[in-house]
This record gives sequence, C-alpha cells and structure tokens, in this order.
Amino acid sequence: MSLTRLIAGHIRGHWRPYAASALMLSTIAVLTVWIPRQVGHVVDALVAHRLAGWDLIAQLSLLVLAGLAIYLLRVGWRLALFRTAYELGRQLRTRLYAQLTRQGPAFFHAQRTGDLMALATNDVDAIEMAAGEALLAAFDGSLTLILVLGMMTIGVDWRLGLAALVPFPLMAYAFWRISTQVHVAWSDSLTRFSALNQQVQDSLAGVRTVRALGLVRRSRAQFGELARDAGAAAYQAQRWEAMFEPAVGLSLGAATVIALGVG
Repeated sequence: MSLTRLIAGHIRGHWRPYAASALMLSTIAVLTVWIPRQVGHVVDALVAHRLAGWDLIAQLSLLVLAGLAIYLLRVGWRLALFRTAYELGRQLRTRLYAQLTRQGPAFFHAQRTGDLMALATNDVDAIEMAAGEALLAAFDGSLTLILVLGMMTIGVDWRLGLAALVPFPLMAYAFWRISTQVHVAWSDSLTRFSALNQQVQDSLAGVRTVRALGLVRRSRAQFGELARDAGAAAYQAQRWEAMFEPAVGLSLGAATVIALGVG
C-alpha cells in the first residue's frame, strides 16, 4: 500500500477531526487576513477624527477578541490533528507487531532485525508526520496564499496581486528539489540506522564470544564508526529539511519587494 492510499484511508476513517482542523485553520486564516485590514481602518478613522471614546474601545476590544480566538483555535486544531496522527501511528505499530508475531523462524532469519526496528520507529514516525504536520503545512499554506492573493487582487489591485505571484513558481521548484534531496538523505539515514541496530544486536548476542576472542575494542570501534555515520546521515537529512524555511522566506521577501516596487 502506498503512503498516499494509507493516509487517504485514514482520513476517510477519521474525517471528523480533520474536518474540524480544516475549519479551525480556515477561521484562523480569515482572521489573520482580517486583522491587518481592520487595524488599517481603525488608524484611518483615528486620523480622520471619526473614532473616539467608546467606539474606539469597541474596535480595540474586537481586535483583542480576534487575537484570543486565533490563540484558542490554534490550540484546538493541534489537539484534533495531532491526536488523530498519533492514532494512526499507534494502529500501524499494533498491526506491525501483530504481523511479526505470526511469522516463523524462517522470516526472522531472512530479515535483518535492524530493518524491522527501523520500520517500528523511524518509518512509523515519518508516516505520523505526513498525516499530521505535512497535511497541516499543505492546507494552511495554500489557504493563506489564496486569501492573501485574493485580498490583494480584489481589495487592492489585480496587477499588484499578479506581480506578487512571480517568485512562487521558483519556490515550488525549490520545494521539489529539496524534497528530492530530503527523500534521498532520509533513505540513507534509515539504512545506516538499520546497520547500527544490527551491529548492536550481533554484539549483544555474541558478547561472550567477543570477550573470549578479545574483540571488545574492535567491536567498540565498529559501533563508534556506525554511530558516527548514522548521526552524520541524520544531520544531513535535517540540514536539507531546514532549507524549506529559507526558501519560503526568500520567496515571501521577493514577493514583498516586488509588491512594494510595483505599488
């Protein structure tokens, strides 16, 4: 079963938490776009001396309530979305362990223990992130982009909105390149993690033989080398993942510069 089909089936079975999270994220996006415009209206009214006294307090209270609503909604969607993603991880681990208990000795002779441990830890954690944080980033980012561009195109000027779109194809290309490198880096990291687990199991299983033959120092050196390789591979994967933020920041910065320059 592919990752897409697995997550799609999980969403169909738990559509209520996902729908609630989408609704809360949509409300947050609308409020996030509305607050700056409302602040602009309040400032314009203050400059024109049309707002004072209780009317000003009412407008400020409305802004405070909107900020409080955003805070509560952020807590709500995290509880709903991440609880559901963790439930998927729990189900996968339960199914994996149940499947392993039905296997015979021939299966465990053919499969490396390190690979099985990697499946039960890193792979399941990655699926949890795909069902939680990845869906969040895709939905929230797309919705915010649509709302901001809609406000710029309809509320300000359509030419300005189109000009601000210029850097985003480059951001999409950067995301594609980074995602490819992240996939390669994490595959290498999981392979090295599996080798490290296998070496630990072999050393513990034959600890008496290792001591009797005087191979303790050699085993320690081999473990240190595998641990360093696994750590370096994981660090390289994290470095590639960290490049998403600069790509987003540069694209948004370029869009801001273009909007200010054209405007």
